[in-house]
Amino acid sequence: LDIHYDISQQSPETFHYASICLTDFNGQLIHEVLTTDRKGHVHLSLPGVSSQTNMFVKIRAFFGDTYRFVESQTGIRVLPDLKKPHIKWKQSFYRMMVGSMLDCSIDIDTQEEISSFIKVYDQDNHLLQTSEKSLSLGVTETTKTLSVLAWVSDASGNTASIQQSIDVIHPFDFKISDHTQTFDVCLPDVGNSWFARENILMDSKNNTRIQLTADILSMAHIGNDLLLITGEPALIRISTMPAWRKDYLKLPEFFHKIIVLNERVYMMTDTMLYEYQYNTRKIIPVDLPTNIGSLLTMLPGNDRLILLSTKGLWMLDLEHQLVYSKSGDFSAMAVTANDLYVIDSHSLLVIDRETQSVSKIEINISAERLLVWKNFLFVLSGQSQTLWVFDCQNPKQPQFIGKFSQLSTGDVSNAIIANGRLYMGDDAGTIIQIVPYEHLPVVKYQSSHPQGYIEQIQVSGGHGIAAAGAYGALIFSLIDGHWTETVYPSPFGANIHAVALDRNNLYLLQPDFNHIISLNENYQASVLYSGEVSNLLIMHSDFLVTSQGENLIFINPNTLENFSIGCNDTIIAMASTGQYIFASTLSNGIIKIGPITTPILPSEIPQNTLCIPQKPVRLMQGQSDKLFYAIDQTLYILEDNVQSLDFDDSISCLGTDKGSLLIGVGKNIYLLETGKEFPQVPRLLITANYPVTALDMDNQTIIAGLGSHGIAVFETSLLSVNASSSMDFSGQSMIFSPTDDLPLRLNTPESINAVNYLLDDTVIAKTTTPPFSFNAPVPATLHNGQTFHIQAIIETHSGEIFTSKAYTANVYTQSLPENNIEIELFINNDYLPLPVNIHSAVTSTIYPISQIE
Repeated sequence: LDIHYDISQQSPETFHYASICLTDFNGQLIHEVLTTDRKGHVHLSLPGVSSQTNMFVKIRAFFGDTYRFVESQTGIRVLPDLKKPHIKWKQSFYRMMVGSMLDCSIDIDTQEEISSFIKVYDQDNHLLQTSEKSLSLGVTETTKTLSVLAWVSDASGNTASIQQSIDVIHPFDFKISDHTQTFDVCLPDVGNSWFARENILMDSKNNTRIQLTADILSMAHIGNDLLLITGEPALIRISTMPAWRKDYLKLPEFFHKIIVLNERVYMMTDTMLYEYQYNTRKIIPVDLPTNIGSLLTMLPGNDRLILLSTKGLWMLDLEHQLVYSKSGDFSAMAVTANDLYVIDSHSLLVIDRETQSVSKIEINISAERLLVWKNFLFVLSGQSQTLWVFDCQNPKQPQFIGKFSQLSTGDVSNAIIANGRLYMGDDAGTIIQIVPYEHLPVVKYQSSHPQGYIEQIQVSGGHGIAAAGAYGALIFSLIDGHWTETVYPSPFGANIHAVALDRNNLYLLQPDFNHIISLNENYQASVLYSGEVSNLLIMHSDFLVTSQGENLIFINPNTLENFSIGCNDTIIAMASTGQYIFASTLSNGIIKIGPITTPILPSEIPQNTLCIPQKPVRLMQGQSDKLFYAIDQTLYILEDNVQSLDFDDSISCLGTDKGSLLIGVGKNIYLLETGKEFPQVPRLLITANYPVTALDMDNQTIIAGLGSHGIAVFETSLLSVNASSSMDFSGQSMIFSPTDDLPLRLNTPESINAVNYLLDDTVIAKTTTPPFSFNAPVPATLHNGQTFHIQAIIETHSGEIFTSKAYTANVYTQSLPENNIEIELFINNDYLPLPVNIHSAVTSTIYPISQIE
């Protein structure tokens, strides 16, 4: 109780102090405060009461030598505490898929008798359904938004309410196929899948390929063959073209899971893990942590072995040392290139594979299977015959967006995605087609007022950053399905002309301070580089790259080490394709630099001039194996040769995502599918409200800079989301010794289901687990000095198949045997109009000649 008082100063006697007290109706003291201030306020504590009560507040002021006092008293009425009932949703929902079930229920933190209701309205405020404490509603295609209202009232008449708005989304549909496929084990493959039912091995067309004498318990790829564990028990190697048994090994006990990690074969029982060594044909037990419990399943990681047991999650390195563990009663796991998902009955955990940081989402789902499809996570339960869908566009905050019932009829622990379809693995052999819904791009967010001038945008994994010139940097994040925007460091607090990002950090170039800084997840800044720099900044492999005059400056953001490479001319634009970096200069054209291998010797890094266009190139964009650059209205595509596309106006900006190129022309945004053959006609995707000045794309999200009008976020159909088959040889010399491993990996291992790696048209490795990397030994069949080619063939989550270009490599020992080659060159008809005739003759060589150019 806050008491304000004022004691008269008219008395000639000295004021000593005042007593301010609270008493009950009978005058018994409850609380007293003494003060020497004539005027002010004090706080008195009211007691808890169960019924209405009268009390008194009394103030006495003491004066003079005899402490004469005067007093004032007032009565107050004290009422019992009015407790409003507190309610909350049992599950958060901000977006919901068409065709899914919306389950709404409330938690109330009181044991008293209450009245309550839940009501659901559509976008036209039509009441769709009402219930007391929970309801289930099917989401239809005609509904655009839903509004859910919950209201409670207790016996005393106290009320409380909460309201939630839900966007109805339609990314894809589940359609049950007329075909069925029952199986005990399934192994995806590019353009095919392998199904085992009892002792029969079948392909995806249901053709029987081989019949064994015992049931097939587990399968894995090894090279172009299959490894099978059977119930004899035995380990059998099967050639697939045609199918025949190549090798057989009797096993000492029953194993229920087999995987291949690089060239290592691992098998597991309920309690033990073994490594099978092919060269010695020995089965070696692997020492596991003593408290690991019973083993449930395992997956190959990027030089990691990931185990799921009844007591938690465990990661071992290639020396079988424990590098990470997480205790828990987990029932299923799934992996992406960057994250690991595990689930128990109360929560879904997202574990960063690099940093091991953990994000936790509270749920109440008992699941037997987790599957990743594009940027979505499917959670399956055979017991409840339900499939839940989570949107993982922001991978650290998966968002529940759909619940689908009656898609299966039994155990789904073997469910798998293959050939663009979801095979449930239940008793009915249910096959579900995942059909992306085609729709025009939808505006999800647009800046409410002008904010500087947007010069560059980068977005990935649900967060991004835009350089807005004098206004600063716009940082935007996907939170609870909605995009939010903040300014760094403050409006007009610093000039930011260039930005970059990786998975965990944002990078900003501040030319006024001659700094490049990084921001971590909490937006804490640290200086990575100090020195005069241009307004250019890109990521290249593990480096940040900027320029100063005619020098490229490379900065390692982890170690802060840096080095520079001179280009002998002023650099005006840069782009990276992973293995190479390209610098456009003022007078000397486009220079190709790289590859940059370790140890780094800047003076020995190769560079050569690719072309010298008629005008200096100021707009460039790299993507995997391709370089795109624009001059006026023409887009040039540079891979093995140069192709061009003309537009009806000048090209203002370029942006890329896996398998896609965005082209900004005036207010129009075009999409070019870079994984398909050229030439092709770019598709007009979006017409913005203002001219487009910057572009970037992440899955179905496109973020456009609109000059002085801020940013706009568009959501496209999943049909516009592509995948890339390009390989990543960044930091890698393409000259190998016979004892080396070939580092087989993809540039962008996303939206992919299976990968085949080929060496000179022969499959040397297959992998079905992200990030799809594999270290394969250099084949012994290659001769010293021989040139060979490496390719990747991928199957996407949609079932499409793409092939990368052929990457040229060589195998050499440290010194080649001497071979004095003598060759003659003959040129005839070296004048018009006769066609020129060129041929050569090798007149002396010790070894066979494999190639003449």
